[in-house]
Amino acid sequence: MTTQKQYSPFFLVYWKEDNTYSCIPRENIVDGSKRKEADNILLAAENLELSFNRHIYNGKLLYAGGTKREVNSYLNNLQTTSEADSRSTVTANVSEISHKKKRIAPSSSEITDVLNQLNQQERNDYTIPNTETGELLGVNAQRKLKKLEKKMTKLKAKLENLEQELQDEKRLKKKYKDKVATLKRKLDKYQGDKTKAVDIGNGILINAALLDRAKIFSNSPAILARNMFRLAFTESEVQGRSLLGRACNANKGQPVKPSVDATKRDAVINYCNHCVKMRNARESLKTRKHCGTKWLNRWVNTFER
Repeated sequence: MTTQKQYSPFFLVYWKEDNTYSCIPRENIVDGSKRKEADNILLAAENLELSFNRHIYNGKLLYAGGTKREVNSYLNNLQTTSEADSRSTVTANVSEISHKKKRIAPSSSEITDVLNQLNQQERNDYTIPNTETGELLGVNAQRKLKKLEKKMTKLKAKLENLEQELQDEKRLKKKYKDKVATLKRKLDKYQGDKTKAVDIGNGILINAALLDRAKIFSNSPAILARNMFRLAFTESEVQGRSLLGRACNANKGQPVKPSVDATKRDAVINYCNHCVKMRNARESLKTRKHCGTKWLNRWVNTFER
């Protein structure tokens, strides 16, 4: 009857050089082909290359277990029993009494503590000099320092970007604040002009904003007069009426239409004449200023010659 092969994940290893024991996983077996072998073949091997604490040592596997607790329990039993097999012989060598000093076999918990202390001491003893401070730093400290330096570099770049964005936001805020102030002034002026009325003559009042608009968009006196009449008269006031109330030479047979309100009409005509005179005066002043500047330049050039 054949026995089923077992492949345990943990082993108890005996280090011949140090005369110590450890619990290692199957993955620490260096040779990949032997790592796939069954437990009985591995336990029969006298010497195996095993990885422990990032180093490779030669050791012998004494026991295979499913968990670390099972392996440690076996180690405790191995230390307390006195069986006369090959495995108990190794334990007896650990617990033999010297002529000079008595050696007491350690328990599994003590072995585990010692191994942990050795591992920690090995990591701490491996130091790298710090070029900035001249001090010696451990591997873990050096790695943490590098990570912190990278993180600090990223944070500095992020801080610079945030500062640049803040400056841009401040510039935009100032720009839009000035723009809002300008629009508010224009709005206040427009609101004031909406309620303000201007007397164009004979007590005729016209909204100031509409009056300014009519003057700005009137390119000729005829267009200005037409726009002014539209502002001064309503549609019902001009319907069925004429400007002066006289007969038309083209339609002499037609009945004469009554004139529009003479007070408003005269006020509109006088205001249009005033606007035309003011515009002509400004244009004449510009022309005379240009001619005077031109004559002055000629006189200066003649004097320089």
